[in-house]
Amino acid sequence: MRKRGVAGIAAVVCLLAVVLAALMTDLRDRALPEALGARASITVMYPTGSNDDAQLRAELAEASARFGLGLVRALPEVEAGSGAVYALLERADSSTEPVPRFGTLPDARLYGSARLDASPTAGEYLVTGQSPDRVGFTAWAESSGIDIEWKQDSPLEMARLLVSQPSFLAALFAVLGLVTVALIGWLTVRSRGRALSVFAGIQPGRSALSDLRTFSGVFLGTSGVLVAATMVAVGVARGWVFAPRFGLVVGIGIALSWIVAVLIGAVLLRASVPTAASLVSRVPPMRSLGRAGAIARLVLLAMVLISISPAWATQARAGESARQLSQWQSLGDRVELVVTGVTEVQWQELSPRLGNLLRTADERGVAALSTVWDRSRLDEYGITPETPPSIMFATPTWFPDARLPDGERVQPSPSVAARYQQELEIWAVDAQTAATLSANLIFIVPPLDADVLGVGLGNATLEARPGVHIAVFDSFAPFKSDILASLATTGNIVLSDLATAQALIQEFGLTGEVRARYIAENGLMHAQFAAGFAALTAASLAALILGLLLASSIGARIHAEVNARIDHPLRVAGVSPLRVVAARVRRESVQGVVVIAVVGTLVVLTAQPGAWLVVLVGAAALALSPLTHLIAGQRTFIILRRRLI
Repeated sequence: MRKRGVAGIAAVVCLLAVVLAALMTDLRDRALPEALGARASITVMYPTGSNDDAQLRAELAEASARFGLGLVRALPEVEAGSGAVYALLERADSSTEPVPRFGTLPDARLYGSARLDASPTAGEYLVTGQSPDRVGFTAWAESSGIDIEWKQDSPLEMARLLVSQPSFLAALFAVLGLVTVALIGWLTVRSRGRALSVFAGIQPGRSALSDLRTFSGVFLGTSGVLVAATMVAVGVARGWVFAPRFGLVVGIGIALSWIVAVLIGAVLLRASVPTAASLVSRVPPMRSLGRAGAIARLVLLAMVLISISPAWATQARAGESARQLSQWQSLGDRVELVVTGVTEVQWQELSPRLGNLLRTADERGVAALSTVWDRSRLDEYGITPETPPSIMFATPTWFPDARLPDGERVQPSPSVAARYQQELEIWAVDAQTAATLSANLIFIVPPLDADVLGVGLGNATLEARPGVHIAVFDSFAPFKSDILASLATTGNIVLSDLATAQALIQEFGLTGEVRARYIAENGLMHAQFAAGFAALTAASLAALILGLLLASSIGARIHAEVNARIDHPLRVAGVSPLRVVAARVRRESVQGVVVIAVVGTLVVLTAQPGAWLVVLVGAAALALSPLTHLIAGQRTFIILRRRLI
């Protein structure tokens, strides 16, 4: 492998680093917008009875300026897809400026503190100051009776998140495999020159250092050019504010790869230093690298096979997320109502008014109900296991365009009907209503591949519910007001959009006690990031396969040149090329079959998907052995005929 090969490996490593940097930059920008200079976030909580928001906001702004925090308040979007809204607490004017975002989010807007006039002071703020005095601000908050929660930007948290992703581990293995193969190839090419240097009396360490220096120059030089190019591309496409961080992440990835390469190179050079005995006996100088190449080939084969099942699962999740994305987008405008910091007595006073708000919203057609009994709740209710995995109760307005899903209509099982009636006796306004609803219970059973989204009862978890059975209520009329209020606070009742929700909150005098927030933000983000991690997994698997191809080719070349004095007379005597390399192919095939059997057994025992694909790819990998040995043998034979060796 000459300099162009090392440069090609550096380009592949850089590509993996770019994909990873894009994911990391997008994740961070969502939590701490880069264009705002956010370094941390704090949540401010005031004690009960602190109602003068104007005074509280003025005091907080003064503290922000005194301690250098540069607090910025994150506000809800005016409408879904319009971009986030931020307000700088220390700026009193009403001017606005754009805030670019890195990923798929639309650009946000930054306003002055006048934008906060209708918002409660308690909540989450971004810390954008250059040198915030965290200790002083914390002491001020404690003396003022304010509870704060400080979340600092932590690279370790980001690293922990990435390490938990199989796609990141696949990328790590791919980089490790590629740099190892690159070094074996480079040292193989340089082995003859290194042996001649030692034969000429040059210290082995000096020639080894020269080889590593040349390798590093090509690797880092190519990587540096590519990092600069990606920074320019990011600056032009997304904004120059993102270029430094993006380049830093890519640069760190490249630097770590280079450090690993140098360490591996030092080990390989130590094991392959020519000795006086080997020089006298004319042992080919690359023979010692043959064992390292064989180990690298087997390890890369195992890595490829191990990565297939996670890659298959990741692609399946990405496909499922892509199918569900339209469902999440259909919920993008919808908001849930949030009640925070109320006592039991305050809730008793608040719940009737909140229930009336919800009834009015239902009458106007701007409210929707979704409540799911998942498998754990069905077990808790004592419902028999033969029932569906989950049961969903919803109003027609929950579904896109208020259209019920297609599906078969079925009667409930006796255990479901009995439990349903018990619940309705608690939820319904009277016993007669509960009995009527229970007698008319019919389930809609959509196809298994239908992506139906629902909210778990009491846990506010919005997610796809495959295999769900759906029972439909025409309206909120059968339910008690306190039940409606409780369902609203757990995300089981949502309103059509933010403007409508805020208007209803103001109409019923609940401003400051109830606020609205979008329900589908996390789902949209997960669906979008699933595609990013799927791309990283695919790139990593492709890099591993490339590494396996290179390792097989380099190993075959080493074998061909080491055994040239034996193989050449056989070829001249008319022995077929396949018979000449048969022993090597047989040995590598047996080793490959063992690796395939072990990995395939693990995949089957752990019930991972794609076991058949592991076997198929393994069989294709076995075919590499005779192919690469035949090509390498023919190349060496031609070189010998031309007296180039």
